[in-house]
Amino acid sequence: MRHSYLFEEGQWEASGVLFDEEGEAAITTGGAQIIHYADRWEVESWMAEFENRYTLEPFSEQEAQALWRSLNPAVGILQGVFVVVGECILSRYASDDGVLTGVESLRQVAADRYESRGAASMGQKVLSRWEMTLIKTA
Repeated sequence: MRHSYLFEEGQWEASGVLFDEEGEAAITTGGAQIIHYADRWEVESWMAEFENRYTLEPFSEQEAQALWRSLNPAVGILQGVFVVVGECILSRYASDDGVLTGVESLRQVAADRYESRGAASMGQKVLSRWEMTLIKTA
């Protein structure tokens, strides 16, 4: 199955559970809009009160990875990489000062559906983690 998230323009809706640093769970929603330009791809995403605007290099046929940079109003600039491994798109990232780091796995379960699992940390302390389902809506 060919990846649709990131690789195709469109809109995605997300729903699932967000855990805070105390482990308290909250049902949450989110989404993403993906736009392709000739020289870059842009992803505007949101989950609960968190927003990110990613700019990434388009994946090439030879490379299974793409570098990205985002502006997150709450924490500033984040830089990371997306890596395709089979049915998963993996991501790792860090803030410019290296204090905030995170990981995410997006596992494709159908052409228009992904399962996202991720966590954000500050040093050794996990600040948040999430379990979300993304569905392509347009």
